[in-house]
Amino acid sequence: MPLEKTFVRHLDSQKKPFFKQLYPKWILRGLLITLSSVIASIFILYLIVFTVTHLLFFDFFMSYFPEVSIKGVNILAFGIDSTEGVKRSDTIILFHLDAKNNKIGVLSIPRDTKVKVKGHGFTRINHAYAHGGTPLLQETVSSFLGLPIDYYIRINVNGISQFIDHIGGVKLNVKDNLYYQDKAQNLTIDLKKGVQYLSGNQAMQYIRFRQDKNGDIGRIQRQQNFIEALAKTLTA
Repeated sequence: MPLEKTFVRHLDSQKKPFFKQLYPKWILRGLLITLSSVIASIFILYLIVFTVTHLLFFDFFMSYFPEVSIKGVNILAFGIDSTEGVKRSDTIILFHLDAKNNKIGVLSIPRDTKVKVKGHGFTRINHAYAHGGTPLLQETVSSFLGLPIDYYIRINVNGISQFIDHIGGVKLNVKDNLYYQDKAQNLTIDLKKGVQYLSGNQAMQYIRFRQDKNGDIGRIQRQQNFIEALAKTLTA
């Protein structure tokens, strides 16, 4: 084989990429890791600066933005659960009447909501009535929601039942079969699902039932459904 070809073949076998010749793999890997860290640090720093400056701007803007007060009449409606001589507010609903916009807002408060009751620490909100009657319940709800209570309505179960019978019942869709017995309250609930006119007694069964998977939240939903159905009945 000619000498020049042998020399060229020897050079070809010794060829390496430029980076491999000048920079070993561990140096290149270190450079890439360092570069990635720098980019990540710059990005995080940008996010911090962006967030802080925008929060400062938002805080500055809100300091000059007038607060919007809730205007209207707030009515506290509650029903009394009397079991073995102990009276608690079983149902607690706040109605907000907005005469300016012709709207009514309804807020239901779960009976087991833990709140601060004056003189009794943190306890269930339905205990407020048992400890101090209507005044303490009214004060507790007002403090909890940060709203004034202008009027209150103490619901009498028998009175509502008679009223429903007087207007001929309320048309409502009972979505599930409801059955429950409570000997302590002499209470029996037995309603079949379907669209029907509820009598006064049946209406009370519907709004008091809470023995499903949703517990008191499910009862609140049924109470709100009943209020909506009652309003449609009265305005039809």
